[in-house]
Amino acid sequence: MAKRKLAKQDTQAVASHLDSAVKEAERMELIIQTVLDFGRHEFDVRVHAFAVRPVIADAVKLGQMSPQHKRVVIKINEGSDIPLVYASSSMLMQVLMNVIHNACHACRESGEVHIQTIEQGEHVVIDVCDTGYGIEENMRASIFNPSVTTKEKGEGTGFGLAISKELMDAMHGILSLLEDAGHGTCFRISVPIAQQGKDIT
Repeated sequence: MAKRKLAKQDTQAVASHLDSAVKEAERMELIIQTVLDFGRHEFDVRVHAFAVRPVIADAVKLGQMSPQHKRVVIKINEGSDIPLVYASSSMLMQVLMNVIHNACHACRESGEVHIQTIEQGEHVVIDVCDTGYGIEENMRASIFNPSVTTKEKGEGTGFGLAISKELMDAMHGILSLLEDAGHGTCFRISVPIAQQGKDIT
């Protein structure tokens, strides 16, 4: 995208795209190292207190950068006075991007993705629901297993949700598939609320 903008001499857009690329490269490096460390049971989850609103906004922005997702409408409904969470913002970003990407893919080019954030007990709950083709009943119980995917051959590896669940477990959070409402798919991301005295960033 930056190269196309450069050909049009749109330097401001080029800088913006390159900034995003650098930021995501740094985030991927951290996630890859975290996953490698997870296998050795030595990883540092680097948790801190932060607001989820900017993380959701960034995940949505990056999720829509893919050309095939441009026409998918993403609607965000955030409750008022959502408290800070205590987790890894980088890990949460990865989980959100995986779930949002899957939701957009399920919608093809004409559906909608609804993201709702509420406070529920000791967690901030983020529901990501789509109006896509849904998940077959016989796959629902194993959807978080490695190599399980609803995508066509060549469109996905099946590791996204498995890694996302491991990342949520590492943060003492929960990633779950909600009951089938008859259409589409809805995943719930539950993140622990920060207690008073936690470091805020």
